[in-house]
Amino acid sequence: MEARAQARYIRVTPMKARRVVDLIRGMDATEAQAVLRFAPQAASVPVGKVLDSAIANAAHNYDHTDADSLFISEAYVDEVRP
Repeated sequence: MEARAQARYIRVTPMKARRVVDLIRGMDATEAQAVLRFAPQAASVPVGKVLDSAIANAAHNYDHTDADSLFISEAYVDEVRP
């Protein structure tokens, strides 16, 4: 089972957000939360919110009450064309 979350209209450049997403891809969810909490990049705040939302979606939809069993299998950043 997979839980998804997405954020739209974030005011961070895609290149800067990709640097943060590359840090957490493949990590456990709790470890990724800790990394994002102490990352100096400004993009870590919206990426952390999306991660928190995905964890909450897993807890609500699939009864995964512990975040220790979750990991980030896929994470990516797309850019919008004007």
